[in-house]
Amino acid sequence: MRKVFVFLVAVVCLVAPWTVQAEFNPTDAVTAFQTLFAVKRPFRGPNNAIRGIPGAVRPRVIGEVRGEVKANGRVKVNVRSLVLANHPDVLPADHGLNPHPYFRAVVSCLSVNDNGNPTVVNVRTRRAAANILGEADILDDIDLPRPCVAPIVFVTAPRGQ
Repeated sequence: MRKVFVFLVAVVCLVAPWTVQAEFNPTDAVTAFQTLFAVKRPFRGPNNAIRGIPGAVRPRVIGEVRGEVKANGRVKVNVRSLVLANHPDVLPADHGLNPHPYFRAVVSCLSVNDNGNPTVVNVRTRRAAANILGEADILDDIDLPRPCVAPIVFVTAPRGQ
């Protein structure tokens, strides 16, 4: 079983649901962001996953992040200082460090299934190398569902992949 733990979430919604059916321009941004937030309780761990993505068990902090998702599926996320927090749930020796060698982005969209019913579609990028200071540059092309309504971008640490 693959486990993915969420570090951050950026929530950016489309302006209006009816714009989803507008003329398709592959270079238009589906979402762009300069702010992410570390997942807090009660969303840490698998019990209260957000759109099926479980939160990181140990608390994190984030220094800086910038990213965008284009309509053609191009995902670019630059992460700086995504590290373990100075928190009682983290060993003091681990404060300010990233324990994971890789990060990836997950774009979560509300979409419509073949039966016309609403569904959540989570699309993952390939993993990107991350250093001990919590720095990574994620760049990948993914197949976004159409429509992709109310996208959320997660930065995760892929395990066993």
